[in-house]
Amino acid sequence: GISSTSLATRPCSFCLCKPPGCGATNCPPPFPSPAAVSHLKARLRPSQAPLCDYTPRLSEEKKMDLRVFRSLWGCEDEFDGLRSSDKSGDKCAAATKLFGRLRDAGFAGVEASLGDVQAYTESETEFVKVKEQAKVDLIAGVYTSWHDYEGPWNAGLVSKEAQLQELESQLQRVKKLQPVHVNVHAGSDFWDFETAQSFFADALCMTDGFDLGERWGRPVRVSFETHRGRALFHPATTYRLCQQFPSLRLTLDVSHWMTVCERLITPDSSPLDKDLLKLVAQRTDHIHARVGHEQRAQVHSLEDPRFKEAIDAHEVWWDAVWQAQRSAGDAFSLMTPEFGPPPYMPTDQKSGEPLTDLDEICKAQMHRQRDRFGTFVKGKST
Repeated sequence: GISSTSLATRPCSFCLCKPPGCGATNCPPPFPSPAAVSHLKARLRPSQAPLCDYTPRLSEEKKMDLRVFRSLWGCEDEFDGLRSSDKSGDKCAAATKLFGRLRDAGFAGVEASLGDVQAYTESETEFVKVKEQAKVDLIAGVYTSWHDYEGPWNAGLVSKEAQLQELESQLQRVKKLQPVHVNVHAGSDFWDFETAQSFFADALCMTDGFDLGERWGRPVRVSFETHRGRALFHPATTYRLCQQFPSLRLTLDVSHWMTVCERLITPDSSPLDKDLLKLVAQRTDHIHARVGHEQRAQVHSLEDPRFKEAIDAHEVWWDAVWQAQRSAGDAFSLMTPEFGPPPYMPTDQKSGEPLTDLDEICKAQMHRQRDRFGTFVKGKST
């Protein structure tokens, strides 16, 4: 447990050295900030520790499970078709049918932002009813700025303080949606390292003390995505922040890094990349299993031999995450094959039509990774 008096004097949650603001080289004062300490005090119950090991442990006879979700990004056309085929045009009825189809295809649930909730249902309350009727779970997407990457890029240039306020506001809203996990798009690639460092000091103090309830036998976790345009857009920045903050958890979309760095990043590339993979794998709670390459964040085929090297490079990362999760005793691993529609999806130069069906490549990736995961849990090389 933790009391309000011990909070300010306990070992630093971030550099694990001395009390917050200790002045050590890796702990520039204040760490966490007084505002963050006050926020966490208000959030904590007397017996609730902000940073605890809540990982459910596997029994010897139980195997880790892979739970695959489908992003609602790119499902708009199917949703609109279902809605138009219903005389009433009811959004909730169409969403229930869509979610049911995704469940029948093998997905454990959907990954959706608050913008998706508004687009597919009438309200957050209705969304909960729809997912319960369709018997699917939810990974909720949170945006501290530049919501759903819509509108001008400068929408992401709001201040650190404003982004922290938006983080708290959206966490309050997604809590009502009863998610099994929360994925956060945070910060800006325009920030210098000190700004990102200050943001995560306060953001982690907030998320570590935020009670999102329990699902699947453990408290709902919050992870931050490695995404272009955000504070974690580059592997070097992410590596430094992970070193600084032991409680920083990740949603790993390594396709962004392959494009940002213009190279396929693998542990064979350099000793630095080997260290990077090891640390990031230990911090990853959720995988976005899209495949990109040096020049584009998305391929259009998992069978085209031109993309084999890129696919292999991505799967090295996912294998490392699975191994780290198994070593940590996690009961399950989360994955979303987050391929997107045009312009993310490559298109024919003349017709403008996508080179592959979005639904088909998402399902193909689900089946491919389930097969590989099945081999992994049997203790064999993937």
